[in-house]
Amino acid sequence: MNFRSAVVTAVALFVISFIFSSCGHSSADLETQAVPTLVTEAPVVDTDVQPKRKYSDTAVTVEVRNDPAEFGIDRDAVKAVSEYFKIYYASLGSLKAGDISRVFSFDTDIEQLLHQAMMDYQIMIRDSRDIDLTYGECTVGLTFRDVSESDGKTVIRLYENNYADYAFAGGVTSYTSGVEHTFTLEKSQTGWYIVSHSEISGVYKLLTEKFDSICEEKRLTRSALTKNQLSEVIESLNRELVKAAENGLNALFESKNAFNDSPSAFEVRRKADNPYDASVAVAYSYEWAGKFDMKRNPAYAVYDDFGGNCNNFTSQCLFAGGLPMDVSGDIYNQWKYYGSDISGYNGRVGRSMSWTGVEDFYNYCSTNEGAGPVTEISDNVYCARPGDIVQYVSDGSGVHSVIVSQIVYDDEGNVVELLINSNTTDKVDCPMSIYGYTDFRLIRIIGWNN
Repeated sequence: MNFRSAVVTAVALFVISFIFSSCGHSSADLETQAVPTLVTEAPVVDTDVQPKRKYSDTAVTVEVRNDPAEFGIDRDAVKAVSEYFKIYYASLGSLKAGDISRVFSFDTDIEQLLHQAMMDYQIMIRDSRDIDLTYGECTVGLTFRDVSESDGKTVIRLYENNYADYAFAGGVTSYTSGVEHTFTLEKSQTGWYIVSHSEISGVYKLLTEKFDSICEEKRLTRSALTKNQLSEVIESLNRELVKAAENGLNALFESKNAFNDSPSAFEVRRKADNPYDASVAVAYSYEWAGKFDMKRNPAYAVYDDFGGNCNNFTSQCLFAGGLPMDVSGDIYNQWKYYGSDISGYNGRVGRSMSWTGVEDFYNYCSTNEGAGPVTEISDNVYCARPGDIVQYVSDGSGVHSVIVSQIVYDDEGNVVELLINSNTTDKVDCPMSIYGYTDFRLIRIIGWNN
């Protein structure tokens, strides 16, 4: 597939048609935690090419998991929110973009365009992969948390969970939970419509941060953009996204082919005094990543509101798998958790930055040579094994850590994809490739030294 041509053409057509047309409606004892063991067989998939889906081929069921009436939320407002999720997940499941603008209010050009761009970007990325990331059915659960009024509009906050069976994954169900959304709606004579929407997710953050960065570079104010200025910003945004995606996808294709052509060339080189029990680490990850609601081990502080809980979660998994905490060296050379406050003291006090920080953990693993965890860094993510840590990278820095739960193989024994478990928004057996990032690095966990 010519990735650049496909993306540029799709983006250009969308921008032109949208911008210049009217918007429509159409602390416990941490050292002795017991965890379950994991017994699982790696999924094997048929790699025969499947026919392309149509938008209507994907059925999305929205389940309201509590009573919105308890918050005074109009049920027609609930329908408007539900329709947003139906369009969004039918589009991702079929890799055919629906018209998200029809659930937004008039005169919300930026909101409509950013959300359509967020959806289109993910479709482009997924459709450019060498695996079938479609699904035939998806269930979305909505748990309403709160409602308020602002400038005559209704602000609804909720948590979303979803699950689906991706076509490539051999019948393994992928779960996501704890996605926090804020919808601002207004009621017109024809019904409820969305004025604005935000969510806590990697793709939303990626697009909105880049959008605002481009506005800042061009010295433009988001709220005062003309249609011509908006067109320029979106075109710049798409150029940046396409360039990064193209480079990342090409590197991934090459990495997968290199590993499958010669797996022995990617054998672990480092040795450790003591082994890592990856099966126990992965079992812990299943225990503390929620399928329908977020799950957090109460023995640890939670960092969802302080940059994310992802590396805190993966550190817990590795500790459960037998890696002892490392309290030696200065503050940059420790890996420990004995309390929520950062401490560089050489002892069982506080926590290290590497326990909770994505980039800090990578730096620790890259330099630790003495006692404590023994790891190996690889640029080829496809040589991962269950229990290894994958980090997502943006602009050269790690932004998210996940643990590999399973490897998907084809019927010839080639690696097809990695499935991962994670926190922040919780994911269980989700394809590595459904995030909006295309730059990855792998931390292979070997064991630990005395």
